[in-house]
Amino acid sequence: MLILIVHIAAAFFKSLFLNFIGMSLYIIVPLICIKRSLWKEIRIKKPINSKYILWGTLLIVFIVVITSIIYYFIWGLTTSNYMVIMAKQQMGYGVINKANEWKYFPIAALGFCLISPFTEEFFYRGLLLKALEYRFRLSIANIIHAFLFGIVHLFYFGLVEFNWGLLLFIPIGLPGSYLFGWIVQKTESVFSSVILHIVHNFIVILLVYTFIIPVIG
Repeated sequence: MLILIVHIAAAFFKSLFLNFIGMSLYIIVPLICIKRSLWKEIRIKKPINSKYILWGTLLIVFIVVITSIIYYFIWGLTTSNYMVIMAKQQMGYGVINKANEWKYFPIAALGFCLISPFTEEFFYRGLLLKALEYRFRLSIANIIHAFLFGIVHLFYFGLVEFNWGLLLFIPIGLPGSYLFGWIVQKTESVFSSVILHIVHNFIVILLVYTFIIPVIG
């Protein structure tokens, strides 16, 4: 709830600083507030059944492509499409445009592939998912955590612009979030979902730079 409140405040005040604090709490809470001896309990350990990582990676690429097509046919290039929000965020400082986008793509890709995967995963697929599993069976715990993951992302988008059409991000994005949780449950390691999250974010930012920024930039 504390982290959610920080992200709500960040969206309300359009504050990147508050958003940075919220992102930092994702990794601070599990690593500092949980004893080192209990890190394995929240799956901070080497993956088992690593074959699931390969199949999960292929599946997440498929999910990203399909959901991107769905968003385009439902919302087009309006700000109800979260990828348009991401493009506007990239161009928001007046530096990136369609003429120079690929110059800045490596920096954007590096940021998206390192920050979120290595902060959110320790909290959502580590601490939160494990806590929910103590109260619910695995599939229900996974659905609840995926739903909460989607809600928080609405406030990420709110840093740039928010409209009610973005609410579709939760049900449409649910399969991807559920897959992150499922891969962790199968491999007993948050590092498995870190890999999938990196692949997911790279494909998304690549699509944004390839198809969205050239049109709206």
